[in-house]
Amino acid sequence: MDPGFFVNYYHNANDGTIQQVDFYLFPVYIFFQDGSFIQYAITPTLQNINFDFSILGLPIAQDQYTYTRQLIQYNTDQSKKYGLSGSYEFGSYYNGTLNSTTASLRFAPIPNIALTASYEHNHFKQVGSEQADLKTHLATGELRLAYNANLLASAFYQYNSYDEKGRWNIRASWQFAPLSFLYIVFNESSFDNSPIQNQSLITKLTYLKQF
Repeated sequence: MDPGFFVNYYHNANDGTIQQVDFYLFPVYIFFQDGSFIQYAITPTLQNINFDFSILGLPIAQDQYTYTRQLIQYNTDQSKKYGLSGSYEFGSYYNGTLNSTTASLRFAPIPNIALTASYEHNHFKQVGSEQADLKTHLATGELRLAYNANLLASAFYQYNSYDEKGRWNIRASWQFAPLSFLYIVFNESSFDNSPIQNQSLITKLTYLKQF
């Protein structure tokens, strides 16, 4: 058991006024002998909003806010073939509340392959100047491949229900000489019920000649 705390302090560089102060307290922080981990944390926060600000389209009025978030997190041993992780964060959030649930499954049959699937659900209640309720869902999947230490590839997909948008990121890297790399990156984003797609392909070559 290894409890502790962190303090984060932010101030305005122009006039020195406090922008945000939060205390991250984790009285329960335990690693078990089987490699699993559990944590309980609480985060009291003071935040001064003196600028135009919104979260997922929910406008937050300029004011000083105090709120407290609580977190429960559990992970199994992520170095094993199967890995599970999950968390539940809840509590007040600005002038309302926010409950967030995450879950993730990792499968690595051999050291060269790792597949991860994740899901996140957020439920905003009475948040913002409009006292609005909002639910969002975020689903992601990732595949990582390693032929060897020099030839790597990964594919990442994410879908966000808030903007009904899916995103692909596919990349490969090859170290063909010491500190010399070839990178290839493909990105694509698309909207539900829309023919519009944004695609880009980026390549980068770096070569270091040693004398």
